[in-house]
Amino acid sequence: MVIFDLGEDGPYVMVAAIRPGSGPRSKPVQLPAFLEAASSPAVSVQVLNSGAVAGYEHILTAAFLSAKSWRAGRSIARTPATEVLLYASGRRQISAAIEAMGVGGEDVAGWVVVAVSRDRGSLEEVYRTVLGYGREDESLLEVDDKKCRSLVRRFSITPNELSTAELISPRRADAVKAIVLERVALSDLYR
Repeated sequence: MVIFDLGEDGPYVMVAAIRPGSGPRSKPVQLPAFLEAASSPAVSVQVLNSGAVAGYEHILTAAFLSAKSWRAGRSIARTPATEVLLYASGRRQISAAIEAMGVGGEDVAGWVVVAVSRDRGSLEEVYRTVLGYGREDESLLEVDDKKCRSLVRRFSITPNELSTAELISPRRADAVKAIVLERVALSDLYR
């Protein structure tokens, strides 16, 4: 689990990668129950498919842009965590963002829980709640060959884009991550 301070009176963002239902004290995994348990008036929570997340940098970039849009009054979503989802997916519509990064599907190895709050202590409480639903596994954030294929599909990365990025970052995982981060950053221009 990592908590990022977005500065400039911005919120804190917690990111935790978990394998739901696999912890020693895990509760049965039901996403609505989890979201209800983790959310509060002081905390906005979103759950992403770990197969759609290209590392901490991906979520941090989305969170930073989300905080910037909230400060400027340009947010699209009603909650900060949903705004992070929109940026992370590179999409403007919530339904398209959920389709691209949501946990409703068969290819979900784990969750990446994103929580946003102005109170760091509230995020630590959310983290304790998260651990009640599974065990933490940061390897879910790593980009391996299988995840590269998933990210290429989810972010519509073309062979030309990939070959160009591989000129700069010879390791395919790094090239894919760079393109995903570019998609996230470019989504800010289309607002």
